[in-house]
Amino acid sequence: MLAEPQLELERICQFPGYDGAPEWKVDREAQNVYSERMRKSRWRDAIVDAPVLREIRRKLIPKSAREWVKSLWTMKEKPKLNSQQTEKLRAVFDEDLCRLGSWLGAELNCENY
Repeated sequence: MLAEPQLELERICQFPGYDGAPEWKVDREAQNVYSERMRKSRWRDAIVDAPVLREIRRKLIPKSAREWVKSLWTMKEKPKLNSQQTEKLRAVFDEDLCRLGSWLGAELNCENY
């Protein structure tokens, strides 16, 4: 993926029989970056996403101050799954791995994958 992302994406798409033209987006920034993840807050999001307030905030408040406030809402630790959540996900993934294993002629599950 790192050396030839477009070719690898095309190869991956061929496996399940995708007949479209996949396109690797080279200019796209990283998504779902843990260190940038913000805790949810309805009132903060309403204020931050309001178009008029956004312009006022950007023009009147220095970026350093905005970044400091943003850091207060940034998650410091990775969220943890409890055992019930883990088992629920394991059941979903085991079903998918079983299907994949049948295609490959191998027994796959969360324990041996």
